[in-house]
Amino acid sequence: MTVAAPSAPAWTAWEGTRALSFLHARVRQLLVSQGVEDRVEEIGGSPIHYYAAGPADAARTVVLLHGLGDSANDWFRSIPVLAWRGDRVLAIDLPGHGLSPPRDERGFLHVNEHADLVREFVSRAGTGGEVALVGHSLG
Repeated sequence: MTVAAPSAPAWTAWEGTRALSFLHARVRQLLVSQGVEDRVEEIGGSPIHYYAAGPADAARTVVLLHGLGDSANDWFRSIPVLAWRGDRVLAIDLPGHGLSPPRDERGFLHVNEHADLVREFVSRAGTGGEVALVGHSLG
């Protein structure tokens, strides 16, 4: 089930760091003001935050994966540009990053668990056409 992201998330990776919280909230606001969708998809029983832009019926879905300790906000410059080119762009906050809470008490997922989550996410939120994965560091 996909729902619009809440205006005040219950959990953020930047909790307790006022300057980072402010900057990330500002990036989120900037993206939304440019027409980027701010959404949450429940995958494997956990809420996963992501940004989506571009036509929902695009021939290609571009999935942007952040690095360890980062978030989907890292892609704030790339999301609108890729969408402008006509791609469906999805930038996900992996569990325990950005606005996606950790899945369990470990607070992290193994790489193969991230891969399974991304695969399921793309099958639900992607366009069903060609998929391009773009990442840096852990992504």
